[in-house]
Amino acid sequence: MTHSKITLGTAQLGLNYGIANKTGKPDIERAYEILSLAQQSGINCIDTAMSYGDSEVVIGKYLEQNSAWRPNIITKLKIDVKDKNKLREKVNANIEQSVERLRQDNIYCIMLHDFFDLISYGEKLMEILLDIKSKGKVLKIGVSVYSDQELAKALEYPELEIFQGPVNVFDQRIVHSGLLNDIKAQGKEFFARSVFLQGLFFLEGKKFFERILEALFYINKLSKLASEYNLSVPEIAFSYVKDNPKIHSLVLGIEIKKQLEDNVKLLNVMKLPRELKNEITEIFLNIPEKVRDPRLWSK
Repeated sequence: MTHSKITLGTAQLGLNYGIANKTGKPDIERAYEILSLAQQSGINCIDTAMSYGDSEVVIGKYLEQNSAWRPNIITKLKIDVKDKNKLREKVNANIEQSVERLRQDNIYCIMLHDFFDLISYGEKLMEILLDIKSKGKVLKIGVSVYSDQELAKALEYPELEIFQGPVNVFDQRIVHSGLLNDIKAQGKEFFARSVFLQGLFFLEGKKFFERILEALFYINKLSKLASEYNLSVPEIAFSYVKDNPKIHSLVLGIEIKKQLEDNVKLLNVMKLPRELKNEITEIFLNIPEKVRDPRLWSK
């Protein structure tokens, strides 16, 4: 099945998620409005996780009431097992719980939420997931990564078919690593997340920038670039990722219906000029890690 260019990210449906989140977790009515708009807009892929609060439950209830919509669902598996002899039991229980919460017969993809679970449990974990896949509960197996180094290591596991990682104007590592070529050559799939860097590109205000003063310098550069090319910052940020033919879909977290409306409109923005892409590479290729990695923002 061909994926829609936008994948609905649903962390915000279950949690107060994202540094730019002003409205908090939506109530069930607003969550259903977002899911309904995704359905109407032709979005056929949803990204969620066991650790996203009650996101799976909200999605499952909506899909049960709107059975004509059959999107591909990617959910993420978080493993916390000290006794490796209990690994199979834990994985099976978690996947059964997700299937039940999502109210599905099977799940399009189970993705390892933490790359280091792959390192910790390796081939034994792959054996368990392949067994579950053979029984029809899961169609594909994947992993979420944070860097090109993690992606390179993940590609050593032939069982993995779908990869998700950060790609944006400020984080170009995976794009310039050449690994997307390898994924395409192997007939596998790559989903880009953090396209707007959790909304960092749109933030204003002294309080935030005192925490990441370096971010203000680069955001000002991005705003200036947008002005020079008569584009908006969202248009540049979205199209930079959308224009890459090796990226199957963009995972976009949504807090309110209007955000999704705006993102769907961005699908119609023309491709960025080559000159602009070259400037993006030149200006933003080597952004400091504490600016491009949200995990470091609070430190």
